[in-house]
Amino acid sequence: MNYCTSAGRRHFLLLFSAIFNENRLKRLAEMPAHPTSCDNCRRSKKKCTSNIAPDMSYIVCERCVRLEIPCTYDIKTHLLHIAAHANKQSGSSPGLMEDGLFSSCIAPLGQEHIPLSQPLEHYLQALSTPFVDYDYENGQLEDPDLIPTAADFQVVHTDLSKRPCALSYDADKLLHKFFSLPPVLRYCVFHLFSFCIITKVHFRLTLCVVSAILSGLQDLSVSYYLRARKALIRAAEQGPTFELAQSYYFLSLFANMKGETIVSRKFLTGCLDLIVELKLDVDPDDSPWLHHLNLTPREKEERRRLFWANYWSLVRAQACSPDPITIELSCHRMKQPSNINDPYPIFASAGARQWDCQVYALIGQIKRYYSAPPASVQDLFSSKHVIALQETLINLQSCIPVEFLLLSASSQTATRDEEDRFINQIITSQGSLFVLTMGFFSAISILHRPLLFLTHLPSHQPQYLGTTHHALIVNAIHQTIEAAHRITGIAFFLASIEETLNDGVWDTRLPKDHYGLFFHQEFFSIFEAAVVYWFATCRMAPVWRVFVDLERGVAVERVRRVMMTLRFMADVVGLTNLEPLAVCVEAMVEEMEGRGVGEEGEREVGFQPKIIGDVGGEDGVGAVYDPWGFMGLLGMQVGGGVRWRGRSEDSWRLFWKLNA
Repeated sequence: MNYCTSAGRRHFLLLFSAIFNENRLKRLAEMPAHPTSCDNCRRSKKKCTSNIAPDMSYIVCERCVRLEIPCTYDIKTHLLHIAAHANKQSGSSPGLMEDGLFSSCIAPLGQEHIPLSQPLEHYLQALSTPFVDYDYENGQLEDPDLIPTAADFQVVHTDLSKRPCALSYDADKLLHKFFSLPPVLRYCVFHLFSFCIITKVHFRLTLCVVSAILSGLQDLSVSYYLRARKALIRAAEQGPTFELAQSYYFLSLFANMKGETIVSRKFLTGCLDLIVELKLDVDPDDSPWLHHLNLTPREKEERRRLFWANYWSLVRAQACSPDPITIELSCHRMKQPSNINDPYPIFASAGARQWDCQVYALIGQIKRYYSAPPASVQDLFSSKHVIALQETLINLQSCIPVEFLLLSASSQTATRDEEDRFINQIITSQGSLFVLTMGFFSAISILHRPLLFLTHLPSHQPQYLGTTHHALIVNAIHQTIEAAHRITGIAFFLASIEETLNDGVWDTRLPKDHYGLFFHQEFFSIFEAAVVYWFATCRMAPVWRVFVDLERGVAVERVRRVMMTLRFMADVVGLTNLEPLAVCVEAMVEEMEGRGVGEEGEREVGFQPKIIGDVGGEDGVGAVYDPWGFMGLLGMQVGGGVRWRGRSEDSWRLFWKLNA
């Protein structure tokens, strides 16, 4: 061990002091109890007849009784005699950190009677972890970036105390064991437990990353990301573990929150590889290779939550990414998430998770089918694949419990009573209902949008179509317009109750522990709605507009609000992957308002990833990629020449031209 540096000397002194003080306390606690003078007798230098009562309190001395004065004792003496007395009763000699003296200092996050000084109690619990138990490899000091600090703990505590029940991880466990977590895990949700100190660095760091960004500490979150990235490189050398899989997931989540979908995809792929390698796609109850771990129901549920979180990330990436992830992962061998009480609720409700996954899996299927135009227009009307997708959508709609969808009687507006019902649904089933509802109506929209786009072709005016084809196009118009109404209605309702998108004003009907709801905003859904409004207003042939229940002013106003939301999230929040969407919608607003059309040349919008924290060596930085989204513009051109970058856009553009 190198003690030459100032950091090394400081670390050695701290370590020596910790060992010396704990051993000293143990020796003092093992000493037999003997009478000790009270404060008054000690100051007067008089004999005192003090002793300890069976209830661990001091008996008032005779002198204080005779003088009728309070009999008090020094607190250090009091604690020492309690420890010695307890040691004598039990026949053992534990130290202060081992005898449970501080075991009552920390209460679980979800407990009804929360202590008055919860942060202090968490500090005491975390600091009670024996520092001398750490086993440093090769006798070398740990990297300072991987050592936990009180400031790290405070960041995590600030976030997790607001959300004591998380959807994909055991928040209470993370707080109680923060200082013994793997560093990558600590600094990335800060990512989870392993058997050696080197992997322990990761989870702590991952935990810090996500907590920092959820708390609005952008610069700090990047700092934790850089530390977590360093820890992850070291952890990956130790082999696959459950904790390493958690670390990959949290880093993927962090990169996704930053809008860096290219980086997020890499971490997600790494996590999915670990899930397959460790067989985490098999339910713990059906995994005999885990029996030697004696997992509790709480630990088993934690594994289920990790699987479902990554399976959801996979199907969503398949629905939004221009390049499908080739990893095959099935959910059929995993049980659904359940509620665990130990004795209080440990995880957030995840009843809607399976429906989230099914809806976005369907969106992914529709996206892949329309990744290239059909051989003929007739295939848009009667393709067997389209019919199968429609049947899947209808069946899915009938299976999703009504309490998991935010539905109003009118597609355009919701009454006050309906909004109150929405909030009750959100409180019961968490904010994922926004994602589920908007995702479901997005599936309806993208399934019918190619038929909607036929209405701009001269060859497909009503007078040239048969009854069947005419009815199918009218149905597509109604389905897409209604879906756009419901998507924007739910999105604007979310923006109106959550302070991030509502000028800092929080709806009093919603509890504050639902902060950060804007992360449940489905931005690809509101972009899909904007495309429908723009097309119906600016591209649809006038003869078809008699079938459209849409006022131009309403469409313009809704698209403008979508534009403001996307621009805010891209510029202020920093979601860089939304920049192409914001540019497209800005061009839509200009065209819908009749200004700026034709003033610019053709422009193809794509996604250009950025470096997180100026980390060198990030692959793909500086290149331009196809944007993420459900289905792009299908070859359409907005305003003065704004085009969507995508490998199938030119093919669709040629398809419309050949069938005009």
